[in-house]
Amino acid sequence: MLVRRPPLRVQELADRRPPFRLLVDGIIFGLSPYGGVITFWTEFLTRFRGIGGEVDLRLPADLVAEPPVAARSPASDPRLPVVFTSTYFTAPPIAVDAEFTVVHDLLYEDLPGLSTGDPIPTILDDKAQSIRRTDLVVVPSHSTAARLRIHYPDLTAPTVIVPHGSVTDDELVEPDASDLRLDEVPHGTPFLLHVGGRHAYKGFATVLRAFLDSELHRRFHLVVVGSEPDPTRSEREAIDAAGAQGRVLFLGRVARSELILLYRQASAVVCASAVEGFGLPAVEAAACGVPIACSRIDVFAETIGTVAHFFEPGDPVDCASAISEAITHTTGVRSDRASAIRRKFNWDSSFSSILAALTPTVERHRWGGYR
Repeated sequence: MLVRRPPLRVQELADRRPPFRLLVDGIIFGLSPYGGVITFWTEFLTRFRGIGGEVDLRLPADLVAEPPVAARSPASDPRLPVVFTSTYFTAPPIAVDAEFTVVHDLLYEDLPGLSTGDPIPTILDDKAQSIRRTDLVVVPSHSTAARLRIHYPDLTAPTVIVPHGSVTDDELVEPDASDLRLDEVPHGTPFLLHVGGRHAYKGFATVLRAFLDSELHRRFHLVVVGSEPDPTRSEREAIDAAGAQGRVLFLGRVARSELILLYRQASAVVCASAVEGFGLPAVEAAACGVPIACSRIDVFAETIGTVAHFFEPGDPVDCASAISEAITHTTGVRSDRASAIRRKFNWDSSFSSILAALTPTVERHRWGGYR
């Protein structure tokens, strides 16, 4: 069952302190320092605590990312119902009144074998148990909701579709070239931008081949952020074979402010994933008004279909053509369209939509005793 609720603005929620205490397994803060999942939880927990919500955040001993809120806020009323959620599909550590589960994607289900590289060996079983046990499922797109019904046909909990946020107006300050890594991205150098991991399903090999096998590598640099700071052996060999030494810049992880500047100064952003749950970099790029070339998959058509130039996944020739079209036929996403994307994909709206769906869920379950 799909549930759609109109979002309330966070300002409207300021006087509506959540009628429950949130218990969170913050395992993700010990697993990944960046990416869409940790971005979501950072934005959600910051807003929940910001409107006076009480949070009991259980953290792993070894952290790789800074938690956005204090580990435990004081309990003002021991009678408040307790709602559990896990940042990575773990089970409640104590008896709780209700539970909600956020399913960011169905990558492991769609791509058998991919989960073998996960730091949690039991992740698929843990995820399946969480989805079947929970009282509410939150997904970021209609595409993910459809995949969820295919892989979990026995799901009984209500499913609410809540898109992620993107870039805020406050982040769109005029870029200052002195804030960029000028030693690696010379000021004034036109470049293409790839954001995110370089796993096979992300399609970076397609982007690299499109860049190296066309005139693009003579006209632009290719800047790669959000993944390992060094090329793999095969990537280096391909770059050397094309005589493109120094034309592909691997920056690794960058600060949020620097990422926004890179988006805004890029000639185009390229997103080549074969599958995604939401595709945050593509939406962020669109919100910044930069030309976008992306693979023709359902979720990109859903989120940025009105502004992107599409190519067939895994096709370097088509990818190069889409990049050229994006650069040639748009000087950027028109400002009114970029503004509309920022309004549509807004972290305040995302937070308030989840809270609006969660509050009646808690009320339905709290009188039935502990789960």
